Amino acid sequence: MKKLIPLLFCLPLFGYATAAHALNNSMWSMMAGGCVSADVDVALQGTHYWTVTGGMRVKHKGTDTNDIHLVCPVNLTYGLVNRLELYYANDGDLSGSDYYVKATLRGVSKLNGLYTADICTATSSSNNNTWAMTSCSFDTTIDTTANSYWVDVTIHRASALYTPEVNGVDLAVVQ
Repeated sequence: MKKLIPLLFCLPLFGYATAAHALNNSMWSMMAGGCVSADVDVALQGTHYWTVTGGMRVKHKGTDTNDIHLVCPVNLTYGLVNRLELYYANDGDLSGSDYYVKATLRGVSKLNGLYTADICTATSSSNNNTWAMTSCSFDTTIDTTANSYWVDVTIHRASALYTPEVNGVDLAVVQ
């Protein structure tokens, strides 16, 4: 009986995860707070940006205007995906270049370490003060046997007038 108790505890969790994936066709997702800083100085997090809402969203801190660069490792092990989705808020100048968030899906060969071309880039284009999603579609096969993948996220602002935020990124299947 002792061996059954942990298994019984895990069954509802597995069922919930499976149902959640089936509802939105998401095959992989990462909250921005779960990504790592791509900046050389990891102390930059405390100075330039912070994670909010329990470490999920990422945004600039105070009046800082340094770009925030995050790397989100993709651990996709099943399924075919054909869309990168970026969830964000507060792109103050809409389609301008003073405020934006951008996510790029990239890969590298496991065999020889050669970088593959950018697979797809999603950039904020609308939304002033609400949450939104932007995406890009691609035809490239995500081959996790031969390559490793990650999503580069950039949060940019030219001044402290607006504070763009990233909630997370997602790889999904669109029929």
